[in-house]
Amino acid sequence: MEGASSAFDSSSNDLADVFMDITLSKTEPSEGDGGDLHSCKFSRKSSSSSDASSMRDATPKQRPSTDSEEVKESNANHNSSVTTECVVCNDKATGYHYGVFTCEGCKGFFKRTVQKQLEYTCKGDGNCEVNQISRNRCQYCRFNKCLAQGMLKEAVREDRTPGGRHRHRSLQDHRPKKPQRSARDEPGTNEVVNGDDCTDKSVAPRSADAPSNREEMMAFIAKIQENVTLIPEIPGHTLESDQKPGSKDVNKLMALAYTELQYVIQWAKGVPGFKDLHLEDQVCLLKACFMDLNVFRLAYRSVACDPMSVRFSQNTILEKEEVVALGWAEDLVDATLEFSDKLRSLNLDHNEFACLSALVLLSPDTPELKNRAKVEELQAKVNSILRDYAASLYPHKPNRLGKLLLCLPTLRMFSEKALENYVTLEFFGKLDMPPLVAELLE
Repeated sequence: MEGASSAFDSSSNDLADVFMDITLSKTEPSEGDGGDLHSCKFSRKSSSSSDASSMRDATPKQRPSTDSEEVKESNANHNSSVTTECVVCNDKATGYHYGVFTCEGCKGFFKRTVQKQLEYTCKGDGNCEVNQISRNRCQYCRFNKCLAQGMLKEAVREDRTPGGRHRHRSLQDHRPKKPQRSARDEPGTNEVVNGDDCTDKSVAPRSADAPSNREEMMAFIAKIQENVTLIPEIPGHTLESDQKPGSKDVNKLMALAYTELQYVIQWAKGVPGFKDLHLEDQVCLLKACFMDLNVFRLAYRSVACDPMSVRFSQNTILEKEEVVALGWAEDLVDATLEFSDKLRSLNLDHNEFACLSALVLLSPDTPELKNRAKVEELQAKVNSILRDYAASLYPHKPNRLGKLLLCLPTLRMFSEKALENYVTLEFFGKLDMPPLVAELLE
């Protein structure tokens, strides 16, 4: 465990440095920057000893990454201060389901209600008490409380583009709230019914700045593609395939994911136009999509593996049973394998993968953007590039673009499952969460 902890510490510290490099690497201030890093929610002070001390005195989500004993102590304190009750009925919570912590009963009730589109009526005034004893008495009020507490219907209905994405709540705060949702539609999928019914109206209009010939198009793609397929590896912490699953530590596996996050940030810096955005907008975009991009990369590099295996790093390829043994939920592993199979059937190449990743990053529907129009312009440019590239590579397959874009709603649901699994593992003390990742999940 000490080795895993060391890798974990190094990863989290390097990750903070990588992001600060984004904020400081411009040679000249861009539009609206103002050069004030303290106004940026994501900015950090230098990691001096006093900063580390103040971090230890802060809230649990700002838990420091020091030695293994300190992490264990922090996890113990964290677990003792956080309720494990279902936010709907106060029964014992079994995990993070559809956006909040619930018991198996409320999870199943919510899933059935949404999947079967059931409608209920209340025999009272629509304000029945819902607790562990009374939860089955009024389904109308129980379902309304599920929604009020933040459970997402979109997270159940996997056959549709999710209409929103929950924001990670503080694990100490499960008071009744109206769900906060912000639409974040995937580019180019609003009017697409299926991959065979895709016309020009289903994609964003050509940007005036989009490259006009193949040479310029490929030069643009080359910039997006740089670093997009880097594979994480931590020397000395490879999970050997001949080890028994029980001997593998989930924190070693997650250390690879934290390294992956460094690569995501490094790649984003090279996307044309990204570093010209407001610092705050760069932060907002990365916070909104970092999980999407992490799992997208994981699924894409697993395409070349056995259909029942996941490739976590250059030398770490695990079969489904091994991943489940590490603590991943079985439905998350299934979602990973299914999404990889979808990409495999599309024969997605590096250029298409890079363009789709850029579309995920440059979402103009991300909340709190200062210059939404600029982000929309950048996304339209990438969309035009992807359209032209697909048309040039597959001239006899006009539905190619539609099929590519339809990967994005599936990616969103895959990402949602990954986030739920991650938060559940951290909640029950099975996973260490670096302070930077906690900030990303705020």
